Amino acid sequence: MRLRTVLLLWLTGVVCATPALGEDGARPATLPVAQPSVPATLQSYAAHVAAARSAFLLDEPSAARQWLADAPLEHRGFEWLFLKSMADQSDREVARTTGPAWQLAVSPDGELLAVATTEHQIQLVDLRGNVVRTLEGCTAEPYRVAFSPDGRRVAAGGADRTVRIWNVQTGEKERDWTAFNTPITCVAFTPDGQFVIAGNYTASASAPRVDGTLKFMTVATGEAAGEIRGLGVKPLSGIAVSPDGLRVVAGSWDGELWVCKIEQRSIEATIRLPDEGRYSAVNAVAWSPDGKWIACGSKDDTARVFEAASGRLMHTLRHGGWVTAVAFTPDSRRVLTTCADEQLRIWDVNAGTLCGKLRGHAGGVSAVAIAPDGNRAFTAGHDQRLLEFGVAAPNVEVLTWDGPKGCYGLSFSPNGDELVVNGYDGTLRVYDSHSAALLRQVTAHETSSNWSARSREGERVVTCSWDKTMRIFDARNLSHLRTIELGETPAYGCDISANGKRVAGAFGDKVARVYDVDSGDLLWTLEGHNKGLHEVSFSADSTHLATGAQDGSARVWSMDAGACVATMPRHNGSVEGVAFSPDGQLLATVGADGFAVVGPAGSDEQHWKRRVSGRGLQRVAWSPDGTRLAIAGDALYLIDASTGATLMRYIPRAGDIYNLRFSPDGDRLAMCSSEGWIAVIKAQARGKAAVSGELQREAKQ
Repeated sequence: MRLRTVLLLWLTGVVCATPALGEDGARPATLPVAQPSVPATLQSYAAHVAAARSAFLLDEPSAARQWLADAPLEHRGFEWLFLKSMADQSDREVARTTGPAWQLAVSPDGELLAVATTEHQIQLVDLRGNVVRTLEGCTAEPYRVAFSPDGRRVAAGGADRTVRIWNVQTGEKERDWTAFNTPITCVAFTPDGQFVIAGNYTASASAPRVDGTLKFMTVATGEAAGEIRGLGVKPLSGIAVSPDGLRVVAGSWDGELWVCKIEQRSIEATIRLPDEGRYSAVNAVAWSPDGKWIACGSKDDTARVFEAASGRLMHTLRHGGWVTAVAFTPDSRRVLTTCADEQLRIWDVNAGTLCGKLRGHAGGVSAVAIAPDGNRAFTAGHDQRLLEFGVAAPNVEVLTWDGPKGCYGLSFSPNGDELVVNGYDGTLRVYDSHSAALLRQVTAHETSSNWSARSREGERVVTCSWDKTMRIFDARNLSHLRTIELGETPAYGCDISANGKRVAGAFGDKVARVYDVDSGDLLWTLEGHNKGLHEVSFSADSTHLATGAQDGSARVWSMDAGACVATMPRHNGSVEGVAFSPDGQLLATVGADGFAVVGPAGSDEQHWKRRVSGRGLQRVAWSPDGTRLAIAGDALYLIDASTGATLMRYIPRAGDIYNLRFSPDGDRLAMCSSEGWIAVIKAQARGKAAVSGELQREAKQ
């Protein structure tokens, strides 16, 4: 583990052991007697989760996995499951290899994988994980392996200075090509399958100077068919043939790419990697299927994309270690890279931007191959695991997309499949919460929409706006049911009762108002706050309403009498978020002072008060089981509801989080931003059954 990780984890321990701050941010002389002590096991759990997250931020997934494995079992919840799923984002482990892998290739039909291992073998593995056959004959480590275009043959070359060709169906060796006096560093078939091109370097006692060389062999006869010499003064490390079969590019440890004409057996161009003051030896090269791009990975922790026609550098893709392999998707829109830091990265070729990092290996990843359908990638590495990843839609735990300009309110449907979002542009939109597909859309207000909420039974949605109205919609088809005129003051926020019978609004004139949904009549005007209100929230049984105001207090109101039953002065600044616990017994509040408070809903007592962030907090939501709080601010904070301990901090995208909601089953969190992005975190990306089984196995151990 790097020194900076050790220091960061030490600091995390100091923070976790620090007493809570007072309301003014100063440390009290003694902890308030009323605050319950945090159990040692929970302190340990919070520290382990924080350490795991820190390790992920430092691109050290192995360290993160160890911290998670050591976390106390009894406290593992949403944040642990989320981080655990991040530790292995592969769709599955296909097989175990006999030794650390150098390279792998996928057959043209996508049914077989050929893996070159350190055990002097080539393993042919089907997608069910069965070793179909082992190709014998190598007397030293094979470095490179390739399928012929028709999938009938496999070629490999390595440390024993020999290129071998096997029949895939029988496993019998067809050719031994020994026209080399140094190790074979790269092997490829031409697109027509007539030739094998092998890269190495020539050197002898009489001519000790290294000379990068490509040699050609006729597959049908095994005869030599020419060579290209003078490709640098260091060993070649990778080759790739253009889709039209006219050119081959070779990468060299001297930091150069050599583009050669195959028919003429001649050098056409040289591409020199930029000198950044580091050893830029090329490890791997790839040519895009559309012929436009050449990519290479090197020992200076970068991959680079060049325009094939001109050799112009298009993008430099930064990594956390040596880049060991590169591969283009069949549509040439993405390039995948593997790295010594245990991760598979997916990049957008045109933009040069990172689409995602996928973890799963417990050691450096040395090889990647993409299935012909472009939907799957296979990786192998030092941990002897052969993994499959989804790359058409990367298996990451956060689904993020752009919504309307400014997203202020969102809520799940009762089955969790739909997400209702309102925006600054006045629209009300319904998305598929699993795919981000836009399902329905309506203009709710001609001016900006400030808020939206959905009744628990899921049939009705309420919105409020600067146009001084609240509007009720049928959530199933977004048809407009009723407009409630609010008078001279717009509502900053609104909520609809769980039974769908009442709506409430938070107003800047220091009051909350409650209306009947069916008639639109004003039922209650709730007065008592000294400043304007920012949020209102009904209890789950619809009998009470909580309000939060700029005066720093929260109040609870009876919906039978329209009277205040409790006033809770909780914050030094505006109360931005209020929420009842699922059983209605507790009230959580968050404020512009960065504090979160939880206490009984009917009194001014406080179970705990904690500074969550140095900046203001926006909203708070309870998990359906009442054990966690999700808090929106400059990041997503997951808090233990019983103690206030911070369990996870996560920043899914630039900009503050404005609002958030748990899915009805508690497995996901949706969030949105005033900048217009929407994200859904999947706590159990590999499926509830898989995670539950894993927890049961660990519990038995």
